[in-house]
Amino acid sequence: MMKGNDRYQIPGLTCTIDCRTLPVVNLSVGGVFVESTEPLPLGQTVTALLGIRDGVAFEVTAKVVWVNEEVRPRVAHLPPGFGLKIQRMRFRDRMEILRVLGEIGARAKRARPSAQPAA
Repeated sequence: MMKGNDRYQIPGLTCTIDCRTLPVVNLSVGGVFVESTEPLPLGQTVTALLGIRDGVAFEVTAKVVWVNEEVRPRVAHLPPGFGLKIQRMRFRDRMEILRVLGEIGARAKRARPSAQPAA
């Protein structure tokens, strides 16, 4: 079962804002963390295109809710960048993102080693 705070890493996922295409470090049901050495200002609302795969992109309206600075990172294991909280997107796009996240979650569960020792 997917939780709202679960984070997923999707190879090749991008976020395009104002003609700048940036890598997405992780995606959740409610937002994304975008890698950037030039983060957007905290509180800024943007229109972004999330490029999922095979040229498929979803337009979202999102707000910068946190920044991970390069000099004094808020979260040490993440690169410099900013977190976007998705505020608005089309329903069918949200359903497609949920479907993709569900597939990734199912694959991750299948790939986890069993707690039982191998015979």
